[in-house]
Amino acid sequence: MIKPQGLFFILKIRFFQFLFRFFLYLYDGGISFKYDDFEVDIMMISYMKSIFLDDDFDVFDVSDISILADEYEGNVYHLKRVLTAMILFEEGYFRFDHDPDSENGRVHPLNHFDFFYSNSSTFKIGSHVMPSHKFVLEMIGYKNEKKYLEK
Repeated sequence: MIKPQGLFFILKIRFFQFLFRFFLYLYDGGISFKYDDFEVDIMMISYMKSIFLDDDFDVFDVSDISILADEYEGNVYHLKRVLTAMILFEEGYFRFDHDPDSENGRVHPLNHFDFFYSNSSTFKIGSHVMPSHKFVLEMIGYKNEKKYLEK
């Protein structure tokens, strides 16, 4: 099993890590994609995609989820759990940013780490230098020695 640690993206001047709520299981015959204790198969993914692309679907109306899910040919309970999680779960992220367009002294440092937990809970830590890719990857690795903030 691969831990749901996050998805990590490296761009030239930004690094992003997003929480990944699903589990991937690797085995000889391929990959299994799970949410909680049940498999998310191609039929479920395809059905969820059609729901989200439906112009009549109101993401804020729970009855819409129930009505649309009742038409699903697979396990309706599992579909509702995944749909609800995808709609209600607010993605947190960790990011390093080199942001000359928004730079504003110590309020919005040129180089900074962003920690975003929700729209109401976010903060920045400034950095005097732009760290290397290796530094950031070592910093977020759960088995690596941890970095310290130093003055």
